[in-house]
Amino acid sequence: MNKESLEFFDWIKLNIDELESDSPQWKGNFVSHCLPKNFSHYCKILHPVYRDKKIKDEHLLWSERRFGVDQKNRIGERLFYKDLVKKYNVQFTQEISTNTFSQIYGSLPRYIISSDEGNMEINLVEELVKILKPMTMKQKCYFHYYFLKTEDWYGDDLLFSGKLEDVFNLYNLNGLHGSPTYWWAEDQSWCLCTDYDLDFSLIGGTRELIDALLSNSELECIEVNIDTRIDYRSDWKNVPTNKNK
Repeated sequence: MNKESLEFFDWIKLNIDELESDSPQWKGNFVSHCLPKNFSHYCKILHPVYRDKKIKDEHLLWSERRFGVDQKNRIGERLFYKDLVKKYNVQFTQEISTNTFSQIYGSLPRYIISSDEGNMEINLVEELVKILKPMTMKQKCYFHYYFLKTEDWYGDDLLFSGKLEDVFNLYNLNGLHGSPTYWWAEDQSWCLCTDYDLDFSLIGGTRELIDALLSNSELECIEVNIDTRIDYRSDWKNVPTNKNK
């Protein structure tokens, strides 16, 4: 694996929309703020959420937790969004995330342990590598880390290159935290983004790639568009009060 010049990241940086969250005219963040527009298809990979084994009251919210008692999570079974939407009678929208449930109820139910923002669990990466391998073959791949995912918050982003499987080694590399912010094949046939503010990942690629992701039972995915909204207020179909925000 090699360290690379950030110039190799320019094809992404120059082809995504600029964030305008501080603007009075802000209308949300979209897939186009994370991924270039040149892909024919896009997909959202939902990061797993889990049940807290010690919480029996499913009506209890995180906002109602008592301080001064044991706050340590005890991770139990994985919870799937497809089951949660049925349980809470909401739609499985393109915009769904843990924010959907937080905004409906004012806070996420306490028994649900959400995934870390900006990081993909290594078991998901293992599934992705299985899918990406036959489409990538022996191409060089690039792995980009936003500076907030490094130990030097006053430094620059970092970029590495190597084989597709080298993504696993990055989890153990000193100075880095978790999965890459971006990774892509040298021919730019696919690109994956795990933004540091999101509890899901986004990928652009071919119809074949997206179909493979959607059919994988270990991944929970939903097909999206370049103009699908992704910020915390995005799911206005389930939270109508967000529609004009």
